[in-house]
Amino acid sequence: MPEQVTHESEHYRQHVRFRIPTVLQLEGESFTLADWSVSGVAMEDFPEELGVKSILTGYLIFDFQSYDFRVAIEIEKVRFNKETKRWAGRFINVSKQSLSLIHYMINAYLSGEIVSVGDLLSVVGSESVLKKDLDKRLEIERSLFQNILYQSKRILGHIIYASIFVLLVWFSGYTIYANRYIVESKMAYVDRESIKLRAPDDGIVELKLSNTNPLVKKGDLIAVVRLVNGGVLGIESPCDCLLTEIFVKTGVFAAQGEVLFSISPPNTPIVIKAKIDFEDVSKISIGDPAMIQLLNGENMQAKVEGIIAGSVTELDITGAVPDFAVVELTTKESINIDNINSLATVYIETF
Repeated sequence: MPEQVTHESEHYRQHVRFRIPTVLQLEGESFTLADWSVSGVAMEDFPEELGVKSILTGYLIFDFQSYDFRVAIEIEKVRFNKETKRWAGRFINVSKQSLSLIHYMINAYLSGEIVSVGDLLSVVGSESVLKKDLDKRLEIERSLFQNILYQSKRILGHIIYASIFVLLVWFSGYTIYANRYIVESKMAYVDRESIKLRAPDDGIVELKLSNTNPLVKKGDLIAVVRLVNGGVLGIESPCDCLLTEIFVKTGVFAAQGEVLFSISPPNTPIVIKAKIDFEDVSKISIGDPAMIQLLNGENMQAKVEGIIAGSVTELDITGAVPDFAVVELTTKESINIDNINSLATVYIETF
């Protein structure tokens, strides 16, 4: 049954038609093509059982008498008229290599270049021919604006990928650095060297502070202790100091030797004392920089001023000697007196 082949778009042709002896084999049935284009085919008297299918698979066969060349293809139905049996379809999912080969076969056939099987195999196996033809055929024409937009998107994509790569490298590097060279405290607090004022004997404490001013002068009466056996003993400030802590209230009983007040001379520096695992102490040196994070969220730069072994008097409930050392640090900025005795976190850089 002779088949009449036309361009896939009769009224608006977009591709040149070729009169090359070609056979289209679909679902086991063969159709001889007289003329066709690189985008698709159209046929009359097309079998209805094939025409109703959306996708057809098969081969595009170039017949060179003594040999033929087949290209696997998929065709998507564009239209099918059941009354006239007219069918049209377009090539889809054509691989780059197959597309390049089809273009070469057309050009070579029209120019008479292919004359034997050896010529065909030589051309098909030539990577340079395929790449040259493929690059030319797949090149997309763009306007100046489209080209600028396309290049901008490419550059933006490269920047995003590069940024992600840099962030990953930085994160990995910082993680390794932190694990090896940064020591974090087990516990830290703001401290100030102070004088502890204790109860001179058993009795009831009565505060004598006239106001809430933390400054006390030498000889000022801070409190009195009314003894159990009668009598009164006074507690005076031994210096011009800051009253940093009050541990009792009026009317509270205090045993002899119990700490009642903590005072510090005004020029006494405020320091950070951090408890560090013994296994990390060997990494730390005097002068190492550190970052202090106070409980209120404030961050400060600091440096290590001294390392003191854990005191054997600081036993835990099992009676074991502490497994930490105390590192003393000073800050570059001044610490508000209100932060004394507040907790902090210390990160010491040992690199």
